[in-house]
Amino acid sequence: KNEKFKEENAVLLADKSEMERKHDELKIILHEKEESLKRQFDEYAKIQNSLELVNNEKSTLEKNIKSVEEQLDVSGSCVRDLNSRIKKEKSTDCDSALIPLL
Repeated sequence: KNEKFKEENAVLLADKSEMERKHDELKIILHEKEESLKRQFDEYAKIQNSLELVNNEKSTLEKNIKSVEEQLDVSGSCVRDLNSRIKKEKSTDCDSALIPLL
């Protein structure tokens, strides 16, 4: 009976040792996974910040483009107005040049 108890005790100690070894392995794996997740989260945060900067820059560029387009519209209107005035002045000059001939 005592011999059987010693054998069972030896088996239990071996099982305990094996479980402790597996526990240590799992702790290492868990730590590695946590570190990996932390690195991934840090990388995600960097990418998110970069994306926010890019979106802000895009918004600024879109505003600048709209402003330039508005300035081009105004410039185009001014050019058309000047061309119209030049044509009127030319026709008025021609008319006044013809009057003495009549």
